[in-house]
Amino acid sequence: MSGNAGGLATTRLALMQGQGLSIDGEDVRVLQALEVALADLPVVADPSVFAGMGGAGGGGGSIAAKVVGPTLGAVVAADAEALPRAGILLLQPVTADRIGEFDPTDPCSLEGCGNGNVIAFEDWRIGDAARLLWYAWPEEFVSLPAMPPGAPGRWRNDLAWRVFDAERMLGPDDLLPWEAFGVPLALVGCDAAWAPLFLDRASVVRSGGRARYGRMGGAADGLGIHWRLPALWQARFEQLAEQIAAAGDPVPDAATLAADYAHLPPFGLLPAHVVDLEAMSSDFFPVGFTLDAVPLPTEQLDAALAEAASLAPLDLSLGERVRLLVPVPQAVFEPRLLIREIIDPEFAATLAAFQLQRARALGARQGLRTRAAVLARAISG
Repeated sequence: MSGNAGGLATTRLALMQGQGLSIDGEDVRVLQALEVALADLPVVADPSVFAGMGGAGGGGGSIAAKVVGPTLGAVVAADAEALPRAGILLLQPVTADRIGEFDPTDPCSLEGCGNGNVIAFEDWRIGDAARLLWYAWPEEFVSLPAMPPGAPGRWRNDLAWRVFDAERMLGPDDLLPWEAFGVPLALVGCDAAWAPLFLDRASVVRSGGRARYGRMGGAADGLGIHWRLPALWQARFEQLAEQIAAAGDPVPDAATLAADYAHLPPFGLLPAHVVDLEAMSSDFFPVGFTLDAVPLPTEQLDAALAEAASLAPLDLSLGERVRLLVPVPQAVFEPRLLIREIIDPEFAATLAAFQLQRARALGARQGLRTRAAVLARAISG
């Protein structure tokens, strides 16, 4: 995303190569990098938003009927308050009619007589395509929190976790509202002037192509097997990493960084400077949190994270215990590697006594040797 300093009119989106799978099994592919203006994206919203502007039709959500209407720039120009300041970027699979390539060297005409209706002889083709959409935040499904003054990072974190919580409560056959329209690409939040503040990919993008999850886990109605769980756990981890990376380089101090997070996943990666290993404390976590650290072979890091993936998110309002895993090479791993041993003073006192005893014994031996030498010299003359 570039040019957002100038507001909606100058913001452009860069779409890189990739592929995705929609919820109904249609795949979409982007074969080359593209750049589009954010203001030119068609808006998916309630039909009342487009009153007098004309909607273009589309699909429907499970909560409220939605239609594809005019572009985001046109809607904002007509009424800047008509839409929420957050939305989901979608890539929708569509079909397009086009005429095949005309061959100027072909000696055959479209119609032998040279007159009449020649449309039947044109090389019309139906091609697969995809278009970008702006899906307005569905307030009838998930309420939109107000952005804290001067804290877009905290708003970003709150929006992402509202998506996570809503997805976690879905039934096995339920959908998120925007999934009926295409493949989600990112969550975008804008300020009062419709200048984009952030683009959060992990909050709505889910990894696919894996076998279904077969272990028992938390579902909307208790324990059950939910096919969304593994991708959701991975998304919570990636969202934290993505937002920390967006904080800039160098990363802000721990207290400044912590101000952007109202929710934290049960596991994640943190910059090394946010933890004081000497005092075993961190300003990134609330005062009521207890920290400890253990070494972990780098080769076992993925297995440790997989075991922690299904844990409940950290509750920042309560006291929690956080364990810091410090990756180290297998060659130097030792379970007590991070423990600084304190030598009991008794060891030093005992060692000093033994050293004194040894010194006295060695001194006495040397005295006997000296006497023997003197006697030998006296006897032999």
